[in-house]
Amino acid sequence: MRLDVAGRSDVGKVRSLNEDRYAIRRVGAAGDDEGGVLCIIADGMGGYASGDLAATLAVEMVLHATEQGVALPAAVATANAEIYRRSLAEATHRGMGTTITCVRIDGGQAEFVHAGDSRMYLVRDGRARQLTTDHSWVADEVRAGRLTAEEARRSKHRNLITRALGLEQEVAIDTGTCPLVAGDALLLCSDGVHNLLGDDDLVRACTPPAEEGSNALVEAVIARGAPDNATVVIARLLGDGGEPRVAVTRPLPDLDGGEVPDTTAGSAAPPAPPRARPISKIAALCLAALALAILLYFALVHGVAR
Repeated sequence: MRLDVAGRSDVGKVRSLNEDRYAIRRVGAAGDDEGGVLCIIADGMGGYASGDLAATLAVEMVLHATEQGVALPAAVATANAEIYRRSLAEATHRGMGTTITCVRIDGGQAEFVHAGDSRMYLVRDGRARQLTTDHSWVADEVRAGRLTAEEARRSKHRNLITRALGLEQEVAIDTGTCPLVAGDALLLCSDGVHNLLGDDDLVRACTPPAEEGSNALVEAVIARGAPDNATVVIARLLGDGGEPRVAVTRPLPDLDGGEVPDTTAGSAAPPAPPRARPISKIAALCLAALALAILLYFALVHGVAR
């Protein structure tokens, strides 16, 4: 099946550091016209020299592992373990982490792996359907019925991530598959895109060639103020026949001294305000225990007073 794939990343209009990374890579044997495409988006958190490093490690390690024949879920688990190890080894990187959303498109099938609040959509017949689940505090509140989708979009807590790579030695990742047909499009984006744009914007971007659509989405985010980094990858399925078209923007900065694939994009700049720290399971349990202790204390005090 012929593919048209492209991506773009932009630092936005407020932050001075782009902590987003993305990659587009042909997969399959060399010279294999029937091979597929691997697309990855990672949105780092942790501030200067940490969030962008976490996202870089995630993308590079998943690319390297899958090139060695490692299955996509195992490749993501390996990346998580390495980010966690680096965060413990260097004090300046403590607490760094990154979202990840990646998909391998091969023939008429998409296999995806996901953790965090970046997203992947299936655009089919003029409608956008979110295939991934947001791992964030506001998303949990929406699912529990305590917030509406609009309240979640406006919430000052919308950047609190409940699951991401690098926070613990092991991470629970979502996996899934999706059958594809000619005319479908898969769209991956960071929260800097989906927080500002609606489904109609995403659908429109998947109609023209992928490079044009990716540019249009990022420009739309910039026109609305772009308070966060904005990254998008679009993969359109055009049917059988012909070579895949793969387009990519700037190469990723070389952070570790080795060669960096030219199918990864992003940018580095002076320090930016750190993204909100994610909530770990241990921290959540501690907060719950503290709240219970306070309630018991007041109950005892009022009981004695009476």
